[in-house]
Amino acid sequence: KVESEGLTQILRVGGARSYLSQSELPLTIGLGSCKRIDKVTVRFPSAAQSVGEWTGLESGMTWKLEQGNAKPVPVFKK
Repeated sequence: KVESEGLTQILRVGGARSYLSQSELPLTIGLGSCKRIDKVTVRFPSAAQSVGEWTGLESGMTWKLEQGNAKPVPVFKK
């Protein structure tokens, strides 16, 4: 779930694959003119059903959000 400037988007990663096909695991989120992401909430599909939250992420970047790591890792900046 991505919250930015009063808007909320809920996205899902489809991990299903079959012969000669694959789902894209990174999510691309359209933010329009928003400069920051207020909050990202991820529900991880592990047996523990853990939830991670990150706040204040800069838009226009690729972030790696890891289960159990409260600090987002910048991967790529446009």
